[in-house]
Amino acid sequence: PVIVAWQAGPAAAACSAQGREAHLQVALDSFQSLWGRRVDVRAQLQSAESYDWWADPFARGAYSYVRVGGEGARRALARPLQGTLYFAGEACDDGPDAGTVAGALRSGIVAARRLARAAGPRDGRRRAR
Repeated sequence: PVIVAWQAGPAAAACSAQGREAHLQVALDSFQSLWGRRVDVRAQLQSAESYDWWADPFARGAYSYVRVGGEGARRALARPLQGTLYFAGEACDDGPDAGTVAGALRSGIVAARRLARAAGPRDGRRRAR
């Protein structure tokens, strides 16, 4: 069994400065509130991993979401530019996993397939377009 927790916004920024143990404690406190005294969450914990998305120099805590009226925005973001630049990532997935690692992986597969189709056969022959 696996449980995933995440924190966003100002709370994530504040927790980021406190380090890994603070991340774990916030998650445990949150889970403990779900089960109350019936379950000792810390005693049930077998292992924990943490990634400080806020401290990541490339993401800096960012993630995507679609604003009201933004239908189709993810699909538009995923469109290749001039057949030479292909995009992938959680913001490019318009399926049920949009905004997640699973969505990022799926969009990467989609982009790789588009690129492979555009590149043509491996034997050097170009496809008719």
